[in-house]
Amino acid sequence: PYPGGAARLKNRFMHLTNYSINRNNANFVRPEDDAGMGASKWSLNELIGWWNANVECLEHDWGEVWDMTVDVIIKTLLSVENAVVQQVHRLCKHPNTCFELFGFDILYDAHCKPWVLEVNIMPSLCPSSVLDHGIKSQLVAHMLTLVGVTPYDRKKWWEHEDHRKRSRLTGQDRAHT
Repeated sequence: PYPGGAARLKNRFMHLTNYSINRNNANFVRPEDDAGMGASKWSLNELIGWWNANVECLEHDWGEVWDMTVDVIIKTLLSVENAVVQQVHRLCKHPNTCFELFGFDILYDAHCKPWVLEVNIMPSLCPSSVLDHGIKSQLVAHMLTLVGVTPYDRKKWWEHEDHRKRSRLTGQDRAHT
């Protein structure tokens, strides 16, 4: 038996956790309208804060839940590792120079168990709110740091370019060959 009967099956907002759909729901509360627990979208820090404030009503503390969440994400990635590696080797000339960002949608049941709802292979990085901008900006910064990208220093590049040009003009670039 489905809660609310068959008539509620047509309400697309009650089935999905997808932000891009639910933000069109009349009951959706934008993070800017209620910067806190009443909003329909939370940051991870807000979730942790809520969890810690309500831990006496829950079966696990946040540390345990986070460990279970990491575990289910790792198991999900391991289940597709061979397929991903095969595609990387097939499509990339230099496989060690590419990376992939996956977006995980996780649902926690009444027993605090995490369930993977879906994995996005192209998660949206386009911010739709101030909260989104902060989260996604930090995500991109962390991701680029993890893969070893360093910030571009225009002044340092111009200094290097000037030095290279002077060396060519004076013939010092041939002295080492």
